[in-house]
Amino acid sequence: MDWKDAFFRQAESDFILYHEFKERKNEIPLCQRLHYFQMTTEKLAKAYLTSFYGKPPKTSHKKFVAFFRASKNHPRIWKTLGFKTHKDYVRIVDTLLPLVEKIESLAPTNNNQPNPEYPWEVNTTVYSPLDYTFPEIYGIKNKTQSGFRRIEKIVEELVRKKIL
Repeated sequence: MDWKDAFFRQAESDFILYHEFKERKNEIPLCQRLHYFQMTTEKLAKAYLTSFYGKPPKTSHKKFVAFFRASKNHPRIWKTLGFKTHKDYVRIVDTLLPLVEKIESLAPTNNNQPNPEYPWEVNTTVYSPLDYTFPEIYGIKNKTQSGFRRIEKIVEELVRKKIL
């Protein structure tokens, strides 16, 4: 097994749990579902970046944006995802990048920001991910919500079709 395959296997495993948690959304807290989605995107990005560049990326949680940008230069990705033209895919990627950045930023850091894994503090108030609705990701019946669904579908296709 090489790094690409190892990252991909982990992404598949995380996505299986994300999908299972999504199916049981009345039982599984939103933060847990989002945590597994973020982990899927991170490991999927690392698998593809390893495939693109021939070596694993440096250790970091922040790779989903780099992958999304780099994917614009790989025709097998946009063709397999069903885009008719490169221009169509680039337009979608560029439209989704702000939300991709928000998903990537869900990886826990020391910045006291909302994340699905650990509590954080703002102005002496401590927040638990269990009580947070992540409006910056899911939105409330708006463009952000449909953007998340689009990213979710792209991630699902990349996991399912393994376009490495």
